[in-house]
Amino acid sequence: MDAPDATIAHAGTATLAVRLLGGFAASAAGEAIPDERWPSLRSRHLVQLLALADRRRLARDQVIELLWPQLDAEAGAANLRKAAHHARQALGRQDAVVLHGGEVMLAPSLDTWIDAVAFEQRARRVLRTGEPAACAEAASAYRGDLLPGALYEAWTEPPRERLRSLQVALLRASGQWEALVRLVRELSGGLITHIVRVDVAPVRFATSQNYVEVSVPDSVLLTVNKEMKHDPSCGAMQWFKPFTKPAHSAMGVAEAHEYSGQGLGTKWSAPNKRSAFFGTFTY
Repeated sequence: MDAPDATIAHAGTATLAVRLLGGFAASAAGEAIPDERWPSLRSRHLVQLLALADRRRLARDQVIELLWPQLDAEAGAANLRKAAHHARQALGRQDAVVLHGGEVMLAPSLDTWIDAVAFEQRARRVLRTGEPAACAEAASAYRGDLLPGALYEAWTEPPRERLRSLQVALLRASGQWEALVRLVRELSGGLITHIVRVDVAPVRFATSQNYVEVSVPDSVLLTVNKEMKHDPSCGAMQWFKPFTKPAHSAMGVAEAHEYSGQGLGTKWSAPNKRSAFFGTFTY
């Protein structure tokens, strides 16, 4: 079993420590860096992006494309230099962010600890053993979703999903069913109120000119024909176990941006959306 305090101890002794789970925080030489020390949002994003990268480094052009996709190369490079300067100011070290040889690096010569990286490494290690106590200890380090303040930054989505899946696997392996249910309920934004069981499975999407398909291997296959405005029907939808065909459903076109139907028990409203599937279903 892992020593329970190993990664926490390193967080306290590292020259640079960065927390990304449940929110962003950084400390240098044991001193917490207050929010007001960060001159710009992009300087924070630069540190976060590099902290998630392999060996804490990315190609210069890749950083520019991820953080300033709307700018040309010259303007993007100028913004990168400015953000790096601001990050060095906040972290209090000139070697905190290094631009060299076409790469951008976070603290390449410093002892650095990053909670998301430590969590992922430990989670993968204990999941290979499957020991419940070790999995429970690893799960306790998950302080929340990755960078909840940067939900709309595309570069945060893959690692957020990856870390969340690891947490779900840890909770299942350690038998923490109540914690698992709470996590799923939080992720649904309160839309899911009654949860019987939680499983981890890959969801695959496929689309063509005529249909959209959502599938979970060996479990669910939903195929929906793309409906035109003059044909608002649900006849083309196929339902497979464990889902059952909904008692109340309609493929609707909302000219006034809202829809209410008998038996649905709700009114749907979505400005600037032309059509949607309305209904309730169970499994």
